[in-house]
Amino acid sequence: MTRGRNDGERGRPYRHVLAGLGVGIGVGIPVGTGLGIVLGNLPLGIGAGMALGSGLGAAFGAALAGRGGDE
Repeated sequence: MTRGRNDGERGRPYRHVLAGLGVGIGVGIPVGTGLGIVLGNLPLGIGAGMALGSGLGAAFGAALAGRGGDE
């Protein structure tokens, strides 16, 4: 379905991606910290948690925005 130009969503798809990215990093840092403590390498755990959380969060935000290629 084609959306109109003034529907409020057109031109701002990044809003959902940024929200997902923020949530992903917010969850990824504590999880990565716990993982780093368990593995005995705190910087590696925090880095891995941030990378995984931001990647999954951005993907989730893009999915929420409905940017699956159907436009």
